[in-house]
Amino acid sequence: MKISILGTGNIGGGLGKKWADKGHQIIYGVRDPRNTKYHSLADKNVRVTTMAEAISSSEIVIIAIPFPAVKEVLAKAGNLENKLIIDTTNAIAGVPAGFQSAAEAIQKWSGSSRVVKAFNTTGVDNLRNPVYQGMRIETLICGDDPDAKKLVWKLAEEIGFEVIDAGGLNKANLLEYFARLWIHLAYQQGMGTGFAFKLLKR
Repeated sequence: MKISILGTGNIGGGLGKKWADKGHQIIYGVRDPRNTKYHSLADKNVRVTTMAEAISSSEIVIIAIPFPAVKEVLAKAGNLENKLIIDTTNAIAGVPAGFQSAAEAIQKWSGSSRVVKAFNTTGVDNLRNPVYQGMRIETLICGDDPDAKKLVWKLAEEIGFEVIDAGGLNKANLLEYFARLWIHLAYQQGMGTGFAFKLLKR
């Protein structure tokens, strides 16, 4: 499967490596693919190109760039109406006026009804290894398109997560607040990144 990822940072780079190892074709979209810092990403299942070309290269687009840059990137991206967009962002400084979440803003800016919020509630160390004491940790997802969520569910399970469907995209604000809690504990409270939340059922 072809998966385009905008951004090569912790989340985009972490997800891309895991999926490339599973045999998926990863297309990273960056501002300047000629920059030598991207050369280390080269692999048989990985290539680096411009953001516009990455978006046009597959039906799945992962947004893993800082949220303040997203609107400008999407405005230059062309037709996104039929793309499955996986939003991993967190609007730490606050969401734009008129929206309840970063995901709802991305749905509006992209024109796609196939936006799924996912992979935003934990850090890159947990993306690399989502297993604690023999148990897989969860990733929460939400979105309005059932088929899009099924595909994201499959991709999440492939890299080791349990998946929890949190509902429609109007619940994305809950996932983003949850992410803020993880970030607060990891950095402001000094817990570090080697912890995760786990849902237990009686």
